[in-house]
Amino acid sequence: RVSSIVRQMVVNPVLGTIAVFVEVADSPGGVGGCSGGAQFQNLIIIWPSGQLQEEEPLKISVGSSSDPPPGADVEFAPPALVGSTGDVPMVLLGRLCSGKVICWHLNSASSQLVSEHDITRRGGVVAISGDGAWAAIDNLGAADNERLEIWRFSSYRKCERVAQLSKRPHCLAIMQQDALLEDGTASGHGAALVAVGEGGNPEVASVAPAPIEVLLVRADGMSVTTYRVQAEWPCRVLSFAHSNAGLLLSAHADGLVNVSNLHTGQTRSAHDDVAVRSICSSPDRALIVTAAASGFRIFRP
Repeated sequence: RVSSIVRQMVVNPVLGTIAVFVEVADSPGGVGGCSGGAQFQNLIIIWPSGQLQEEEPLKISVGSSSDPPPGADVEFAPPALVGSTGDVPMVLLGRLCSGKVICWHLNSASSQLVSEHDITRRGGVVAISGDGAWAAIDNLGAADNERLEIWRFSSYRKCERVAQLSKRPHCLAIMQQDALLEDGTASGHGAALVAVGEGGNPEVASVAPAPIEVLLVRADGMSVTTYRVQAEWPCRVLSFAHSNAGLLLSAHADGLVNVSNLHTGQTRSAHDDVAVRSICSSPDRALIVTAAASGFRIFRP
């Protein structure tokens, strides 16, 4: 019996491109479990200009199995898909049901696949920058504690890991920005801001959650912590505002959604749902959208 489920949808608000991740299972257990032994087809369907009824979509299909490596005790994360949101050729980063993370580069019209690169065999949380040039990935297969990997996609031909950090992220966000030296002048290196939420146990009220840490990572591998954002409850979802590395959006275990201005240290809050799965801003940053369960909410920050 063949069954399918839509796992995630990505929209580029500038290009109008829509990408949907569909998990197709050919097994008695069906989709939704990523249990060991199941066979899956990971299908990415892309509508270049978002005209669902009027244009032929691009389809990328990758087969995978949820069998863990020999001798490994693996808890599989559900499939995920993230994508660039700027006016450059679209880049998609997907985590398959097997845990494998793949990067796809599309052409300028989002109608053809230009390149495909395998990033890691066992990925956890993934994030990609708005310009598609940077990615942050929790490598669950890392041999040591340096699980957080920062990748740079300088072109569709070149994908390189530039840094490994000793973090165990529960949620991630990444945004490109120019790297500055201590005197404020440009360094000549590209850079990215990486926001890391390491979670925490909301049932232990006496233990304050770790702050959201924001690191500046340069293309030469240098990294430094630039901001720390305190919160009363563990962070569950992170996102930078559209094309703005100075505004950080976060959703927390108590249902609170925060919009933090990293430059001024000011935070605005709104009550939402404890089950928020994603959060993003409109291109003009006037509206915030959150998704939870089968609905979404739009509000002004």
